Amino acid sequence: MKGMGMHGKRRKATAGAVSRYSPTGGPEIIRACEIPAGPENRMRGVLAYFAVLAYPNSDDSEDRENFAKALHSWRCKNVKNDLAYWERLSAEIRGMTNRSIEGKMHMGLKRIEKRLKAGFIAYKLFIQDRPMASFNPTARNGKGLVMGRGADTVTEGLLEILREDNEGRRYDPYEEGVIEREVLENHRRVIWTDALPVLHIATNLEVTLCGLSPDVPRWALVHRLLHDPRWLSDALAGAEWWRLNLASPRIPGFDKDKAIRLIPAN
Repeated sequence: MKGMGMHGKRRKATAGAVSRYSPTGGPEIIRACEIPAGPENRMRGVLAYFAVLAYPNSDDSEDRENFAKALHSWRCKNVKNDLAYWERLSAEIRGMTNRSIEGKMHMGLKRIEKRLKAGFIAYKLFIQDRPMASFNPTARNGKGLVMGRGADTVTEGLLEILREDNEGRRYDPYEEGVIEREVLENHRRVIWTDALPVLHIATNLEVTLCGLSPDVPRWALVHRLLHDPRWLSDALAGAEWWRLNLASPRIPGFDKDKAIRLIPAN
């Protein structure tokens, strides 16, 4: 979309490639919005944010564009009371059918759900055995510290997710309570490895959404965020903090110097 910094035709992926990072060797830098930003600039930034999160592979620029357009059209069809804004939209955005919008949104939101699971694992790895602020009823100010209880390995985090998901019969099979290796390794790829270029963005969003409404489905919270883009500036700053702080041996595969940089456009 115009102003999103995600233009370009889809490039063919290199056969046998293992790395999910940009093939240029450096980070892909995407300017998300203008600061100070008006509502329309912030909304373009929000669309870029979710499109890159869903499609972190730089070869998928066309899918990024299509998902962003679907999100934009869906949002605008839900706020048609602002006729002046609606009329300024491109004919392509205004003319998208509900079927096209729903198909592209469903695919993109499913991918974002996987990214958030990777963010959950990264957070669990980060807090393991790390002093964390906690409530202490014996202290005058009520503040205390506890040692974080997270996960020691990506495998441990994946197993926790798979066990929770299996309660809803989404994943199988189990053999005497043990997840088959093939199932585990497949999810290591689609949840963890595919998310590495945007792991810092996913971790920040997962922590933020959990703090907002832990019991509300993540896709419903994403819908809510589409209607109010004022959160974007804090999200970009938070993602940058995680990019720098996830860079430790306990976060396997993450490279802060190759991770996608989603930054304000000054």
